[in-house]
Amino acid sequence: MTNLRLQEPEYTVFRGYGFSSAEGCQTVRRNGPDLLREDFVEGTEPATFCIEAPRGQYELLAVSGDEAEESVPVLETQQGLRTGGEVMKAGRFQCKLLPVI
Repeated sequence: MTNLRLQEPEYTVFRGYGFSSAEGCQTVRRNGPDLLREDFVEGTEPATFCIEAPRGQYELLAVSGDEAEESVPVLETQQGLRTGGEVMKAGRFQCKLLPVI
């Protein structure tokens, strides 16, 4: 589906999700093997991703990695749960499930 348009990564009330600031973030399109690994957002600085959701308990599934470059994903919730930080080689992907309240 190469005709899909990448959205800007910055949070908008209309979408209800996005990065609190898009500074240092950019969207990238790759010829991935499937839609999940075809495009992504990368950054050079730590960034906060915001999601507008009703109060409750959720499980956040984060998929990270890149076909062409190494990456170092780090995820941290508002409650202080932190995961990641390991260098992932190019072509490697991972899924992390984080509980969010």
